[in-house]
Amino acid sequence: MRFRSSPKASRAAEVLNKLLRDLGLETALALILRDPSSFANVFAMSGDVESSPLAARMTTELLKDQRLQSLYAAQWVPASVSLPELLAMPPASLGYQYGSLLRQLGMTPERVQKLQSPCSDSAYVLRRQKETHEIVHVLTGFGVDPLGELSLQAFNLVQNRSPLAVWILLSAAIAVLQRGDALEPLIRAVIAGFQLGLEADLLIGHRLEDHWHADLEALRLRLRLSA
Repeated sequence: MRFRSSPKASRAAEVLNKLLRDLGLETALALILRDPSSFANVFAMSGDVESSPLAARMTTELLKDQRLQSLYAAQWVPASVSLPELLAMPPASLGYQYGSLLRQLGMTPERVQKLQSPCSDSAYVLRRQKETHEIVHVLTGFGVDPLGELSLQAFNLVQNRSPLAVWILLSAAIAVLQRGDALEPLIRAVIAGFQLGLEADLLIGHRLEDHWHADLEALRLRLRLSA
């Protein structure tokens, strides 16, 4: 990717291009700019982002959290649970609400492929992010609609230093500008995610799957997720 403008802008572009190359993200940005509204492009670049130096830095920073470090050291894997088991739990419980969301999305808990233990620190951190994604939707109250997903990505950026969240938010902002849509809904969604992410405990450091029977509102209070 190359930008052309004044000598000063060209120099800045060269610095940016070198930074993106060094981070292994030049292709990722090119995909976003090619078609920022394409989720296929966003997910096509996820492998590059997850193997980038930024992802390595994310792992290093997250493992400073003692809870998450303990989970990794023990190679902790949540116990298996079925969708019928979740839906048999009390309606106010985390498990029931999680099961209801999975049913709405046409998903099952078994969709999470457990990595063989032992696994590397980076693989473990990425797995915790992926296997708790819908659980965090339930805990935060952010919907699975586009704006709810953007709120969750902003939350992930603050909580997890997620480089993929940066690119998803960037692609969404560029798409809104290209379409000429109002920016306010996107900005409000992102701010909501930022604010909650700053206030809450690091969620992937908790054994969330041990609390299926817990009252959802009480659990939100414990995790500092209530307004």
